[in-house]
Amino acid sequence: MLKLNFKTMKKYLKFMAFAMMAVFSLAFVSCGDDDDEPNKGGDTGINEQFSFTINGKNYYYGHTYTWPGLDIKQSVTFCNFSPLGNSYGHSLFSLHLDAQDMPYRAFDSEGNPIILEEYNSNVECSFVLIDFDPSTAKQGEVFGFKQVVKEVYNGVVYDIYNKIEYREKAYSIEKSITFSWKDNNPKGQVKFVSYKKLENGSYLLTLDFQNVTLDRITDNTPYSNKSDQLILNGRIMFTDNLTGVIS
Repeated sequence: MLKLNFKTMKKYLKFMAFAMMAVFSLAFVSCGDDDDEPNKGGDTGINEQFSFTINGKNYYYGHTYTWPGLDIKQSVTFCNFSPLGNSYGHSLFSLHLDAQDMPYRAFDSEGNPIILEEYNSNVECSFVLIDFDPSTAKQGEVFGFKQVVKEVYNGVVYDIYNKIEYREKAYSIEKSITFSWKDNNPKGQVKFVSYKKLENGSYLLTLDFQNVTLDRITDNTPYSNKSDQLILNGRIMFTDNLTGVIS
């Protein structure tokens, strides 16, 4: 059975986004009238650069680009959200984001799609919020984390619901340093910013991460990053669109 790691899945989703847009682009070109104004997806208020910081360093989780030869802009985020249902009378809501320390590029200088990205380090972040409903949340409202702190292996205890897997390109993508919480006292907070439906039918959720601080759980000896904590800050945009396309 094929096991997809986060990097393979991100490449797959990126390919699917390109494939879907390529089909649309061909249909658009074949429709005929060169004088028509291209559909740019409307004004969604999306920034040109998608980034947050970890220990003060920028990590990029998406980008906006223009298709070569077509006046069509598209934005993609590698962050997704999903309601998880109810547990013991509480609703659970998952957040997942992938990011890297170098900005993404969609095309090379010749207009060819770039599938393999350049980066030095990347992070795969997972969080679970409790009693969070984006359709009724108020701007600035703070939501808590659903935690499951337990022994994972050989006496190592941490919160398996909320964690960051840190990787460096110099090593196998299967190897990572785990950062999480060791007890039921999470550090930092997540504030609600906005939630809206986009023209493509998907939803865009924006949350503000403020000093969300996770402790190192596993060995970092082989890595250049010797930090004992990762501190995440920034406004991050999540989508429920599996391709990541948000405009």
